[in-house]
Amino acid sequence: MAPQVTYELLRSVFAEDEVLRFPEASLPASLTHAPSRAYLTTVGLPAVYNWLFLPPVWKAGEPLKTVGEVNPYLDDMVDLPEGAPDWTVVGEVADDVLALDGESGRLWFFPNGEDEITPCFDRIETLGLFLYVLQREKAALYGPEDGEDDGLDPRAEIDRVREELRAIEPAAFADPEGTWARLLQGFEDEWTDFSVEEPAPLGDGEFWVPPHLR
Repeated sequence: MAPQVTYELLRSVFAEDEVLRFPEASLPASLTHAPSRAYLTTVGLPAVYNWLFLPPVWKAGEPLKTVGEVNPYLDDMVDLPEGAPDWTVVGEVADDVLALDGESGRLWFFPNGEDEITPCFDRIETLGLFLYVLQREKAALYGPEDGEDDGLDPRAEIDRVREELRAIEPAAFADPEGTWARLLQGFEDEWTDFSVEEPAPLGDGEFWVPPHLR
């Protein structure tokens, strides 16, 4: 059973300065979904440099912006539902902007270069759980740190992480070209030239960032 997403759960895998909780004043007025507002103010979002999730801001006091504020002309290029310009931008995954519907609490991806948006999650807590798992399993994704070699097949480890995430939200991987599927496949593709017999190169104390995330 998946754990409940709390600030303490995120802090178990992120440093204190890597989790941003947002004051009420920094949230857009169009974000009226009470559970989502409570999540952003009491649990928060990760803010880690050179990581797979890009936060909407880097300081908790900065106001979160709406889709329309980030790109006033997006409605002319993308087929948006009514009210979408008022949705709150909450981050970016694999170059795809992630926005929160302020009325329903649903999350939507705005795929980079596409003219249609795609559903992400029904609630923001699922995003928090995905990011928790991905940070907890960072060694499986980025490789061992300096001086470590566990002898595991990195591709098999990434498959294991994918299946854990799929169990949390199967729809996230229904489309093989979807954002989460591409993210995990991108990590796995970086390991295609390595095997257990020929271990992946060790890091230098920092986690290696695959080229597709640089």
